[in-house]
Amino acid sequence: MQVPRLEKVVINVCLGDATQNPKLVTQAAEELTTLSGQKAVVTKAKKAISNFKLREGVPIGARVTLRRDRMWAFMDRLMNLAIAASS
Repeated sequence: MQVPRLEKVVINVCLGDATQNPKLVTQAAEELTTLSGQKAVVTKAKKAISNFKLREGVPIGARVTLRRDRMWAFMDRLMNLAIAASS
């Protein structure tokens, strides 16, 4: 029972320039969707930070949580690409 197991894979992207250009978030979400095969969720800022010109509720990133078959398919592609790229 001490063997590590994968339960989920979370892929996320946070864009610092998204405060000035909100189209970057939609492009990042589309890229994550094509990469993972599952629709990405747009994440919003939890706090307002004046030094970063960031307000609460402004979209700043995207994420995808993969489980079960989609997770294993993604891990298979990732490992094959990583091994192929290193050799």
